[in-house]
Amino acid sequence: MWKYCVNKPKLSLQPKITLTQGERLSLKCLIDANPSCHNIRWFHFDQELTSLSCSTNQNFSEYTIPAVYRLHFGKYTCEVKNWLNTGTDRKEAVSNVSSDVWIQ
Repeated sequence: MWKYCVNKPKLSLQPKITLTQGERLSLKCLIDANPSCHNIRWFHFDQELTSLSCSTNQNFSEYTIPAVYRLHFGKYTCEVKNWLNTGTDRKEAVSNVSSDVWIQ
């Protein structure tokens, strides 16, 4: 008997989770799937951000926000599926987005 599974993906975050408005945020999801994954979905809270097809032997997925604002704070989820199973990982990616204050 063969046993296949999608191991729980690991959502890798930059060590800095407090960002300044306008900074770039890149989230990386590490994938360990057998058989290979066929679909990756990214969520912010429970709202789907994107759905992507996997390439053969793909071992990570990256989601980038070019410029973060306060609406980007919170939990991000990476969901990986193969034809047998689903694995998910959720993390608080952005705990605070501050704005620069200029005094003249």
